[in-house]
Amino acid sequence: MRILLIDPPFYRFMGIQNRYFPIGLGYIAASLRNKGYEVRIYSADKLEVASAPDYSRMHDHYKAFIRQVNDKAHHVWKDIVTVLKDFRPDVVGITAMTPKIAAVLKTATVCKEYNNQLNVVIGGPHATIKPEEILQYKDVDYVIRGEGEVSMVKLVSAIEKMDTSLFKEIGGLSYRLNGNIVNNLHLDYINDLDTIPFPARELLLYPENYSSEDMAIIMTSRGCPFSCTFCYKEMFGKKVRYRSVGNVIEEIKHVMQKYGAKQFAFKDDSFTLNKKRVVEFCDVFATEGIKINWECTTRVDLIDEDLLKKMMSAGCNTIKVGVESGSENMLKLMKKGITHEKVRKAAKLFNKHGIFWSAYFMMGLPNETEEDIYKTLEFMKDIRPGYASIGVYEPYPGTELFETGLKLGIVNSDMPPSQYFERSPDEYYLRDIRRRVNTIEYGRFETIKENVLTGFDNYNKSIKRLLKRGFARRKMYYYDPKSFIKDIRRVFRWINA
Repeated sequence: MRILLIDPPFYRFMGIQNRYFPIGLGYIAASLRNKGYEVRIYSADKLEVASAPDYSRMHDHYKAFIRQVNDKAHHVWKDIVTVLKDFRPDVVGITAMTPKIAAVLKTATVCKEYNNQLNVVIGGPHATIKPEEILQYKDVDYVIRGEGEVSMVKLVSAIEKMDTSLFKEIGGLSYRLNGNIVNNLHLDYINDLDTIPFPARELLLYPENYSSEDMAIIMTSRGCPFSCTFCYKEMFGKKVRYRSVGNVIEEIKHVMQKYGAKQFAFKDDSFTLNKKRVVEFCDVFATEGIKINWECTTRVDLIDEDLLKKMMSAGCNTIKVGVESGSENMLKLMKKGITHEKVRKAAKLFNKHGIFWSAYFMMGLPNETEEDIYKTLEFMKDIRPGYASIGVYEPYPGTELFETGLKLGIVNSDMPPSQYFERSPDEYYLRDIRRRVNTIEYGRFETIKENVLTGFDNYNKSIKRLLKRGFARRKMYYYDPKSFIKDIRRVFRWINA
């Protein structure tokens, strides 16, 4: 059987670069290939022209997304049909995140219009929390909830055998049976992550559209033990499961050799959660002479001076942390578990050692006041990150803040699939699109939002910060001069956007 895995178009409709290859689909593809299936990965979200990501301003482009996702003649849909014709799959798997769901469902329709005998499977975070909602859509046949490596292989095997009686044995599967939706029990999380094959980057269609850095995204663990109220945990769970250091090093070497990668991104929720393990990583880099640069995401309370020095000596050139808000009250609402004192301590440490670091913030949460939002702008300027991003909170089902929104009458628990094609993604589930924040009148919030976004834009686009960003990537530019040209072009497009 042939299986096509699709990352649906989203950022591409908005002119924003979706850089990295779809690692989740890479894991699924590798698991299927190891069972003898012919598999390809297609990212319909890969933008033709390189641009710098500006996720803070993504909301400005959401209307364009809805307009284009509804345009049947758009070349994006024609591209998908071309891939379908060339590969002729029996099964199509589509990954689903909440903001992308209109594109996910439209992609399913395009597949069914091409061949109504195609088996269409949806997986990912939104599918995990809203399987019944997705299965209301006639062009979707199956939903896989949670980690999909095992369940997808079993589903494809059952489809190949044309034995529907096997469906009931597949953990995490949701499907229709006699007019009803059946949700099988969740499949247990995969405890030994070393048993999962490396993401099958080589199965990616149109690899020429990807740089070595695009291919160098790696996850060394799954799960997050923290309780942030804006975050969705069901996909990987709260228990953290680690790959062995040797297993990760083997993947790094593979990506270096096959793609010439020198700049890597570790996408764990909190890379430095286990400090002893991070030290072991850094020591292996030194003993084996692995010369790479890398970035990671972590928390301000999970790093100290000794660890930072160790990481920098092993090639770490960028650290990303969630600061979230300049208001202590909002941090408590988010249950982030950090304080401004801890943030300042980490910021002072990063700035002292000259490592490039990014800080991420949110605004527009339930119960947030105008004063809270402006405190965030001032706090950002106070801690002086190398790059600062702020996004408008979007209510995602399955999070504690979503439940808070339900209690306050801000959001609805469910949403008919038709509304995904009518509403902007930041308006999904809102009971009244003009009542995002219960404490601030709509027009006033729009003014505040624009003021704060402009403040962040002006901060980020200063020459000093742009030079610091480039300086952090200087070793990669030495090994790959083309990446320097690409970055320069991205920056110019971003500044002039």
